[in-house]
Amino acid sequence: MRNGLVGVSFMGIVGAIGIEKILSGLPRLSGTIVAAITLVILLGFGPGRALADQAPAKTFEAEAFARLEPFVDGFLAARMAGDYPPGAIVAVVTPEGDFLKGYGFADAANRRPATAETLFRIGSVSKTFVWIAVMMLVEEGRIDLHADVNEYLEAFKIEDSFDAPVTLNDIMAHRAGFEDNLSHFFEKRGERSLAEALARHQPARVAPPGARTAYSNWATDLAAHIVELRSGISYEAFVRERIFSPLGMTNTALVDPNANGAATTSAIGLEARTALPHRFRDGATETMPHDVIALAPAGAASMDAHDAARWMRFLLNEGAYDGGRLLSPESFALIRTRRFDDRPGAPDMAHGFMEAEIAGLSTFGHGGTLSGFLTQMTIAPEIGVGVFASINAADSPPTPGLLVAATLARLTGTLRPLGVEGPFLSANEADSADGAALAGLYLTNRRAETNLEKLLTSTDVLQIAPKEDGSLIVTNARGDKRRFFKVAENLWSDGYRDRVFAYRDDKGRVIRIASALGTTTYEKTGFLNGPLALNAAIGLAAAFSITTLLGAWRRQGRRTLTLPAGRALAIAQLVVAVVALAFIGVVVGATASLQGKILVDLQQAPWPPAEIG
Repeated sequence: MRNGLVGVSFMGIVGAIGIEKILSGLPRLSGTIVAAITLVILLGFGPGRALADQAPAKTFEAEAFARLEPFVDGFLAARMAGDYPPGAIVAVVTPEGDFLKGYGFADAANRRPATAETLFRIGSVSKTFVWIAVMMLVEEGRIDLHADVNEYLEAFKIEDSFDAPVTLNDIMAHRAGFEDNLSHFFEKRGERSLAEALARHQPARVAPPGARTAYSNWATDLAAHIVELRSGISYEAFVRERIFSPLGMTNTALVDPNANGAATTSAIGLEARTALPHRFRDGATETMPHDVIALAPAGAASMDAHDAARWMRFLLNEGAYDGGRLLSPESFALIRTRRFDDRPGAPDMAHGFMEAEIAGLSTFGHGGTLSGFLTQMTIAPEIGVGVFASINAADSPPTPGLLVAATLARLTGTLRPLGVEGPFLSANEADSADGAALAGLYLTNRRAETNLEKLLTSTDVLQIAPKEDGSLIVTNARGDKRRFFKVAENLWSDGYRDRVFAYRDDKGRVIRIASALGTTTYEKTGFLNGPLALNAAIGLAAAFSITTLLGAWRRQGRRTLTLPAGRALAIAQLVVAVVALAFIGVVVGATASLQGKILVDLQQAPWPPAEIG
């Protein structure tokens, strides 16, 4: 365990619905080596390039589209060597036409092929339907993005805190200030309405709105519930009738058939066409159960390549489709506008969509992760291209994100993801000083803070170590390292699409960083709030408790003169020692039960154990 006693990353499990963490087993070393060689050959991958905004505008190369299929074929052949990941679907929308294709197997055990008609579970890409639904009701005057969401809620209310209400603007930026926890991933299968489930699992407010970013599945489901309340119909009905039907998206299931009553699910007739999730374990690819997502809006949808292309075409057309519009140009422009513009040049959320620069292009879209599935959808408006890739596994580095970057680079004639000549900002004393200011530990803001899970999230830290040239070595909780080079004031890039942005206080001290594609911020913390301090405290508490019990055992049978107060204190000391050891046992047991687990394992276990539930 990399962080000692409590070595499992809680957010690695929470990320089963998010984008930051890859939760399933890693592929074989040979697959990783093949991937690295492929990227070097195809992209000239690596740091040492300037920011995209320093580059000339990119253009779509029509002739590259004709060579797209053999390019994608070759890329995925290298990535899928050894049948892991076993299957994929790809959709690329361009001014020259669409490219749709399936690869490998939807079900590796039974050798069922994956085709463009196979549905893959898209995880958090499902959230993009929520945000478009919200904006449609904003345009109709039924929702005000600046209003307190409590004005719309009926069955429950958001707790008052920080003298500031939560708005949909805050929610769509993932800056509402909610803590994150696992509870809503263990919602009963279809036994409660969305409103009842949201009320049952409401997270605490732990930060003022807008102050920090903490990706929230619960808040996304809350937004979908507001769509229900303001439209007068269920969220599923709204999306199917108001969005999917006009766009001809008949091959998308919004809900998890394992979590809802089959009679009401949109997955009827589509489940048989859906790929199975896989993991790499004990040297082989195997099928596995999939995550049960009872609260559907945030991450339960499945779609095929055809519907992925229709959805991307709608986004490229800025709300228009053949025969009409779902959103006005003005409303779509608002979607592309960041509510909080406090990290220039760095990735962030723009009304629910992830913004980043890839292959020298300003892009928006979303990623999705489930146990056994990974998806990336990216829209590059300036060249009129959308790229969607989904696999039925969870490899690392993630194939969908790499394929998106490679495809965009290919279609623009770019050899490198950032795509321009010239180095990063040259190193000087100021750059070195800036890098040194970031040195230290950073604790994720996407964490639990009010229950036992807080102990586990204290291990989800980043460690930043500066280099003499002003670059940064960033190490995550799993021990993975990446190097970031300075590209602008308070901004460092890894040469791919992730950047580190430093927030400073009024004295110029770094207090927080933004990373993980704009979905998370991290607070600078000291030793006392880090995993080593927690492990040391647990170790000391265990040692003192054990010595107390051993001392009491050795004193048995000895005649000593003790005052009543002394006897009472001795008994109290024994009680405290026993309670402390019991608590440590619970923590160690919970940690052991999480070690090496992914979300679906915990859902089947079930989690949490009865003694701490």
